[in-house]
Amino acid sequence: RLKFLVFDAKSLDGMDASGAMSMLKLSRKANQRGIRVFWSGLKDDLAEEMKHRHILKDGGQLFEDLHSAMTHLEKRILQYKAQQQREWMNLHPAFVRDRKLMEQRINFEPFREVFLSDGARLGCPWRYCSRLSIKSFKTMLCVPGDLHRPLYLVHTGAVAVLDAVPEEGSKDQKWQRPRFVLRQGWFVNANSLVGAPSDGYAVAVEDGEVLFWTEEQWWHMANEHPLMMMELSKAVMRQQGSHHLHRDPEARVEDTITMAADIEEEEADGLAMSWMRGVSEDTEAEEDDDVIPTEHHILQKVSNSREIRRTHEVLCSPIVLGDAFNRESLTKLPQLQTRILEMHFARALGELGFFRKDSAEGVLPELPRVLLDDLRVAFYTFAQRPDDQPTAVPVLPRARVIEGLLYVGIFHILADEVCGKDLSLEEFLELGRKCHLARLGKEQMDQIETLCCEHEHDVGGQTMLLVKDVSRMLEKLLGIEMDFAINDAVTHAWGKETFPHTHVTHMQFAGIVSWYVKRRERDWKLLQGVFDMLGCEKLTTELTPALLQDCRTRHSDETGEDTTPMEEMIWAADWIRRGEGGGQHLDTCSLLTVFLTNLQRGKGLLPPKCVMSEEGVRPDKAWRRHANRGLKNLASMSLIKDACSKRIIVDDDDAPKASTSQSTISQSPGWATWVVDHFERPESSCSAAVIVYGMMGIVVLSVGVIIAEPIISGSDKEAYSSEEFAIWLGFDIFFAVVFTLELLLRLLAHMAMSPKAPCIAGFMFFSDPMNVLDFIAVTEIYFDHVFHLPVLRTLLLERFARLGRIMKLCRLKSYGCPFVAPLTATLVVILGTYMLQSEAV
Repeated sequence: RLKFLVFDAKSLDGMDASGAMSMLKLSRKANQRGIRVFWSGLKDDLAEEMKHRHILKDGGQLFEDLHSAMTHLEKRILQYKAQQQREWMNLHPAFVRDRKLMEQRINFEPFREVFLSDGARLGCPWRYCSRLSIKSFKTMLCVPGDLHRPLYLVHTGAVAVLDAVPEEGSKDQKWQRPRFVLRQGWFVNANSLVGAPSDGYAVAVEDGEVLFWTEEQWWHMANEHPLMMMELSKAVMRQQGSHHLHRDPEARVEDTITMAADIEEEEADGLAMSWMRGVSEDTEAEEDDDVIPTEHHILQKVSNSREIRRTHEVLCSPIVLGDAFNRESLTKLPQLQTRILEMHFARALGELGFFRKDSAEGVLPELPRVLLDDLRVAFYTFAQRPDDQPTAVPVLPRARVIEGLLYVGIFHILADEVCGKDLSLEEFLELGRKCHLARLGKEQMDQIETLCCEHEHDVGGQTMLLVKDVSRMLEKLLGIEMDFAINDAVTHAWGKETFPHTHVTHMQFAGIVSWYVKRRERDWKLLQGVFDMLGCEKLTTELTPALLQDCRTRHSDETGEDTTPMEEMIWAADWIRRGEGGGQHLDTCSLLTVFLTNLQRGKGLLPPKCVMSEEGVRPDKAWRRHANRGLKNLASMSLIKDACSKRIIVDDDDAPKASTSQSTISQSPGWATWVVDHFERPESSCSAAVIVYGMMGIVVLSVGVIIAEPIISGSDKEAYSSEEFAIWLGFDIFFAVVFTLELLLRLLAHMAMSPKAPCIAGFMFFSDPMNVLDFIAVTEIYFDHVFHLPVLRTLLLERFARLGRIMKLCRLKSYGCPFVAPLTATLVVILGTYMLQSEAV
């Protein structure tokens, strides 16, 4: 299983003949077995000697120091793991869907490693934080001794923490090696939580975005959402344990994980970057038997089998987590442990029949006011109004419906599973209700009602449940221990609807169960793939090469190009037990980590600033500026794009009805909306991005023709040969047809979208200077070749119109290319001067 061998030659001064012979034999045997040998810290003269003795074959085996070698190896290992993970994903469509859901979330927000469970994510954290763009080697988030600096959380890019930085203007000083480099999901300036000054320089080393919390924002969050504040604090403390592990010189190498950060040496201006990223070990204090009475103990662990049983009767079979769940390698990764528990949670719900879809009938509880308020905030944040209709009813474009759902913590739905139309506020609230809650059948409602009757109390003549009893009821219903703090927060979200707040009704308890069921639908679908692979619906069966080969054969359409042997796939996945299975068997806990581990980094843009009311809804122009902050981010934005499919999350019977108050956009013809989206909004879909940037490519080509014509054939058109005239005329006709069709389609679409005042819409269309330039660029071709008006040249209008075609390049500025504007101005000045000098006026 050995793949790489690294020699640290920092203290090696020379090598005699016998040593060289031994190393040559070792290198040859390693090469025969497919093992790569690397050297670090090797002196130049010794390296030349080893090359002469054929011990070193290429420069790729040499590294400046051990850190650089380990970073290179880690990249190779991650590539191997990613390739292995892709082959596992190809074994079942459920694995592919779950991977898309994970990528969709990490591209949208950096909270996946912060809020370890869906219950901890309850609420809208965007209300209490702000967004900041960082520039490589230009943005410094904090310096040593800073007080009252915000707490930062990295979303994209990278931030290095250093002990010292070169002085401004100094060319002799070099960048030091950083303590560590932080990427998505890692906090910067954790000292701000305790009011301590910053203890290092936090410098951005890659462009990206970060979130930050000021003292005032943190205070508001602590008062309004204490669980959210607590989870953030716990995440910071977990990461602080990792940082201190870096500074411990006696820390074992096997207890650390190298953090990937590939920064080119020339970009860092000599900054030598290598680091080791540790993982913290969460340890929970055992409960004292004297504090909690014996009759209140709900779970007891049997150490030999790791089987969780109850002292009270439960409604589902016992949970068996397996020996691997408590291994040291997994206890250091609380995110994976939490997800594995949630998978068992989903198995318990499935056993009780909560995921049966026999019919569309069932009870869909009401959402509490807290979740409805979050949905309203999400709607106003992502909704828009037409530029020319500031009083129009806001509408949520179909391309941003999925972003509105992600905004409120709904991560179990893909973009192509969302309804493909613009939504009003009422429609979005109804959609959010069906995405937050699951329908409960009669059998499940009977189980819930029976359980409620066992714990109900009489409050003012009404039968109600104590909030403190809800956790115990959920544990009895589902057969798994629940986190009390999270259950308490979820229960209080419903408890605020009643008086007193310490009680909930039977229907509200059903709403809480429905909320948990909907969150676990994603895990249940993933378990269907696992059950299909194992051949049974049990999480205690071990996977063997024969079962894996059978699954690969059944899904040969997706796995046809996968060539990794079955034993190697099982061995590589057995990382928790350090390969104890020998590639012959794999426990279910290790199997689940294959699909739950994330090896990707987020690439998407953070959502815009939170909008709390209808008055703050942004116009179309503001959305275009937000969506086109850079061509570099366009590919990542397409991950959360407009769904071309017309499938809806809910059944047809549950489709939301049209609202009585719809905006002009939703009432406009479908073809007009399509034209506007595909010619002016590249962020709306992949096809729109192709059309918009394809048109920009044609503009660039037309500019090239304008520049090349006088250089190749001269400025006197009367002196052109017939072949030259035909070629340049063909170019002009092609550009005239394309630009005319584009201009007419866009003009007619804007007029059709305002049927009550099409003339005003046309006037507003030409109030945009870019549209005026488009009109001038088109008319020049017709006046010159169709109407043959030489007066244009006399009035200098032809020269101005040709320069207008170059000015069309400025449209790229609004699509995320800020450098185009000065470049276009330079081209206009140069070409205008050339035309003035070459033409007799």
